Amino acid sequence: MKQNRIVKELEQRYAQFSKSDSDTMLYYNTRDFLNFLKSFGVVDLILKQLKKKYSFSEQIFLKHKQTEYFTYLDTITEDKEKYVAYVFQFLEWGFENTKFDKLSLFDETCWICSSNREYSKKERIRLFHTEIVYAITSYVIETLQKGISVCYVLQQFSERAMRFGCLSNLVDENDLQNRMGLYMYDNGFTFHREENNSIYSFRN
Repeated sequence: MKQNRIVKELEQRYAQFSKSDSDTMLYYNTRDFLNFLKSFGVVDLILKQLKKKYSFSEQIFLKHKQTEYFTYLDTITEDKEKYVAYVFQFLEWGFENTKFDKLSLFDETCWICSSNREYSKKERIRLFHTEIVYAITSYVIETLQKGISVCYVLQQFSERAMRFGCLSNLVDENDLQNRMGLYMYDNGFTFHREENNSIYSFRN
């Protein structure tokens, strides 16, 4: 299946990414890795949905080195999904911010060094790999492996419709819902339709 191929590619790319302990290349390698993630339509949709569910403002990122901010982070790290949403948006913000220090990316994510002991540069980079980049990667992989990603099937439905003109003779919205429901069913989803508000509920 397509998602299995994507999972394999993500695992291989992360394994390659994690081999580098260069501080000078960490910024560029991480930026390229995130762009690689988002190059897959289904992964991009997963991350966009995550950002929509948990949206963080620039003001939060700007004070991430202040003492009271670590208390704020404690509440975020209790929920893996929320934590992944935070670190992903933090990185996106950093890559768009021209004042972001490209040579100390692992220091910008200072919360990963949770104890009071001194960390070497290589240790901080390794923590960045596992606590930031792998957290995002594993979340995406887990979502894909669940086999219940509605956004993936809907994307396939949309691509199929555009490529083959399957929706050119639609009668009305109910007709669209029926065709989409049939496509979902053919892909292993059972569903029911609420007649009053045209909402589908899916389960695998």
